[in-house]
Amino acid sequence: MNNKFIYLIRISLLFIALCGIIICAFWYPMVTKLVDISSDMISINYSIKKVLACISYYLCSIPCFLIIYIFWQISRNMKEDKLFSLKTYRLMKLSSNILIIDLIIFTIFSIVFSIITFNFINLLNLFFVIIGFILVIMMEVSSYYLYKAYDLQQEVDMYI
Repeated sequence: MNNKFIYLIRISLLFIALCGIIICAFWYPMVTKLVDISSDMISINYSIKKVLACISYYLCSIPCFLIIYIFWQISRNMKEDKLFSLKTYRLMKLSSNILIIDLIIFTIFSIVFSIITFNFINLLNLFFVIIGFILVIMMEVSSYYLYKAYDLQQEVDMYI
């Protein structure tokens, strides 16, 4: 596989991870209003609802970073010309399963917090859930075709 393409994938993964860290560090506390930034001072507002909302965002972010690590492993397989291997198929399937579980948990958290207080962020969460399920479908299709390519490669290797 072309090394420039693999480096582009790895740089993209690093950029996505950096964006995720920035979101976890700054956006979650501000969205949940755990941290209030006014023009002259920063204050921290503790309430059970705000802390639980922030914790739920953090818990749903951990599997996303795990998926980024799994895709890093897949890019390593691409670099070693082992894209159509059983290991790559299993990694893609694992990342798809992790994302499904994470989306279910995130949807439950979003529904609970929508019942407590409804705002624009809840609509944004629904948008993220829809994008996540589209990604799950794409990952499942990719893992299916990775397995078929692996199977076809095994057949060709048997004939040679």
